Amino acid sequence: MKISEIVYYCLDAIKAFSDDAYVNEDHIIFLLGKYRGALMQQYHSIKKVIPESNFQTVCLTLENADEIPCTFGPILKSVEEIPSLMPVGSPSVMLFNGMESEVIAFVPFSRLKFVGRNKWKKNFIYVSIGPDNHLYLSATNPQASNLTELRLKGLFEDFEKAAEMSCDEEGNKTCDTMELDFPMEVSLVPDLIARVVRDALGTLWRPADPRNNATDDLADIATFVRQNMKNRYQKQLEGDE
Repeated sequence: MKISEIVYYCLDAIKAFSDDAYVNEDHIIFLLGKYRGALMQQYHSIKKVIPESNFQTVCLTLENADEIPCTFGPILKSVEEIPSLMPVGSPSVMLFNGMESEVIAFVPFSRLKFVGRNKWKKNFIYVSIGPDNHLYLSATNPQASNLTELRLKGLFEDFEKAAEMSCDEEGNKTCDTMELDFPMEVSLVPDLIARVVRDALGTLWRPADPRNNATDDLADIATFVRQNMKNRYQKQLEGDE
């Protein structure tokens, strides 16, 4: 399903319950991102291969970097800041031919300055995500320094930001992100929509508190209504009203 299809389906479902509700696309996209992340956490507890439909691929441009001292070989850095990755699902790096390479390995950022000294892995390319959310690349192979762009595939927390950083096979940035496939397996989409609609409707049906007086007037209103409804109902039973 396209991102636009899910967004407008949620909006239509909300209007079906409340035709005067005002919820915009940005609100729905925000909720979709939060509940998508919550549903993805199930892979922490179940031993199941995460379907490819949950992953997104962002396109990155590389530049020379020299912020890491004592590294072995040239260091490249992504120009773009990478959206945060979820703790589930292993990210992978692909060269711009769209193929995953067996000589590209992810390592913790703290280990990046120690890699590249194994003579049996002299052609390996090591990548890591730094504390500044940029991708760093280290390699002893001098040809690696000629890389100017690559792709990173993973489960990103901000699916909207990742969609904006996607590109086509020719490397052109995506113009209309709403027409991209929503990054979630189809079996989880109904549960996702139900959660988003329920959350949006819950915020719509709350009474307004027009006075900014540092007091929770809604609690007083709720108490007043509850007590008066109870007293009136009691009087009706006793025949006094």
